[in-house]
Amino acid sequence: MDESTQSSAESSGTQEGRSIPDIFGELFRQLTALIRAETQLVRSETSEKISQIGASLGLLIAGAALLIPGITIILRAIVDTIDAAGLGDGWSSLIVGGATVIIGTVLAIGGKRLFNASRLVPRKTIEQIEHDASTAMRHANAAAGKPRRTGRGGPDPGFPGSAAR
Repeated sequence: MDESTQSSAESSGTQEGRSIPDIFGELFRQLTALIRAETQLVRSETSEKISQIGASLGLLIAGAALLIPGITIILRAIVDTIDAAGLGDGWSSLIVGGATVIIGTVLAIGGKRLFNASRLVPRKTIEQIEHDASTAMRHANAAAGKPRRTGRGGPDPGFPGSAAR
């Protein structure tokens, strides 16, 4: 093979003429780069989730600071209205207070269900790592000369390193 053919084969990414240590060295370099990229993805996605939590908490606190006095005033007006209807201040307060506790409990339970740890899991990163691990295993098997098997037991004809039957 002359120099132009050899450099053309190397530049096209073929593995012809490469030794096993060269192949595994390249695999190790690519795996190292992949781990660095995945680590950066984890950091980035975690930072994004933390920012979302911070923004959500800030809005929640601001909303609560405005809602608490407003709700108190409205509840007092409802108590006064029931009292004016002739039920008395004690019964009016008990009715409004009981209804408020029930509604507040239902809202708190619903909020607790929405605010769980599974929503904070970096799903994109996990999916990418699983995909990369699968790809790395296929390439490692191809580099070692092991054909990838399809669900039917035969080699996958579309996968590099697999011999078609």
